[in-house]
Amino acid sequence: MTLIDWRNSGERRSLAMDVLNNPTVREMLAVMAEEQSALLFTPLRDGFDASLNIGILRGYQLALNSFRAFAEPLPQAQEAIQETWNASLPDEPKKP
Repeated sequence: MTLIDWRNSGERRSLAMDVLNNPTVREMLAVMAEEQSALLFTPLRDGFDASLNIGILRGYQLALNSFRAFAEPLPQAQEAIQETWNASLPDEPKKP
């Protein structure tokens, strides 16, 4: 199962919302988000260390965002827009 499969199910999103609304879980997520800032203060010796830290921070944030996303519905598909390339407007006469 993927995150998209989970988010397609209203029942599963409801279960996730129950978990995410639990005060203990909310507090745990807040602590984890705060811990992320502690990663910014690790000593850096060179550009490789900096790149590694950026990757770690990015992965940490993606994991937290993914966990919170379990309760979010998928975005609705956008309405298709009619193509108008090289087309005349309906009330505009065609030029010879």
